[in-house]
Amino acid sequence: MQEALYNEETLIRIEDDRVSVYRTYPTDNVKATLREISVQRGFSDPKDWDTQPFGAKLISHFGGKREALVGSYLIQQIETGTIKLYRICDEVRNVLLRIAEELAVDTKGSLVEIAENVIQEVNRVPEKVSAAPVSLPQATHPLLQTLLTDIQGYFNTVRTFSFYNEASLQLNISNYLLNTKHYEEVEVEYLIVAPDEIDWLKSKRCFIDIVVKDSQGWYALLELKYPLYIPDGLINSRLGRRLENDIQSESYSVNQGAQDIVRYLFWKDVKRIEYFCSYSEYAVGGIALLLTDDPINWTTPKDNQKTPTLYREFSLRPGQPNLLDTSRRWREPNDSERHYKDYPGFDLKQIYPLYWGTPLAPIKVPEKNDLIFQPCFIVVEK
Repeated sequence: MQEALYNEETLIRIEDDRVSVYRTYPTDNVKATLREISVQRGFSDPKDWDTQPFGAKLISHFGGKREALVGSYLIQQIETGTIKLYRICDEVRNVLLRIAEELAVDTKGSLVEIAENVIQEVNRVPEKVSAAPVSLPQATHPLLQTLLTDIQGYFNTVRTFSFYNEASLQLNISNYLLNTKHYEEVEVEYLIVAPDEIDWLKSKRCFIDIVVKDSQGWYALLELKYPLYIPDGLINSRLGRRLENDIQSESYSVNQGAQDIVRYLFWKDVKRIEYFCSYSEYAVGGIALLLTDDPINWTTPKDNQKTPTLYREFSLRPGQPNLLDTSRRWREPNDSERHYKDYPGFDLKQIYPLYWGTPLAPIKVPEKNDLIFQPCFIVVEK
């Protein structure tokens, strides 16, 4: 059996040359649904049961050890004991094609072949490759140059892997900026309400990751992206207690999917900085920062450029043609635009240099490739 969990919500599975797709839905209440299933199947009144023993009892009753298929639901108990509830997806091909396009994998071939391509990409372990060529970012305005220097100064202090999500990175950087005493104010999740309805903004209420203000009253914006790969074994203790077995360690691993969406959102950060800096004469510009340990972001696309990828205008690879244009759109091989409702294309105001900064100290992972964390910068100036 082959399987992969995409974005924590879609389980794709191949078994006996048959493809199955199961999905979680935010509207599903796990305990209420388990209760409904139990009543339909003739269990005694389950009102006082807790979710974990409740789910485990149903799984055991229907002949499974870790999971059971009951009607249109897949009940699963993961290693931590948590009960997960999936619904069988009827539109298997459509869902697979959508995910394949998001992952930029081959959509040709049979349903099984498409599913194999998706599973392979979701479970992909980054290859052992060298870092991107380093180019040091530069800014004209003193506030932006100070911010760039401080961010790179912060990365020079990071000797061990210390942040496991974007919020942790945001907190660490903002604390460092505060401690430099270079800024009169450092604010996180800085709210700005857009004065206009913009098609590429999902909401008029927008939160900038970090905003700094200097003693002269100038403002600079900092937007963060942190697509992270955490292999098995990197996190080996919690709350001072060592994880005792491989199963527990695997529960902390992270495979970052949909890298084309990550690239899109990074360029959208550039667009957001442009837009909100035009909002005020006191905003001098900003920095879009991406920190990643996945070399797919700076290496050759999987298609080796034989067939242009849909996300080519969002590429972050040094020397790519998209860096010499302001268009940021999904493009078919014939250059026609592919429209995605949730990820609409846009145009930047100008062309921006892309800088891959100095890599952080490599992180050793037992029996696996070293992790190379490298920051990517785009400086937006008015």
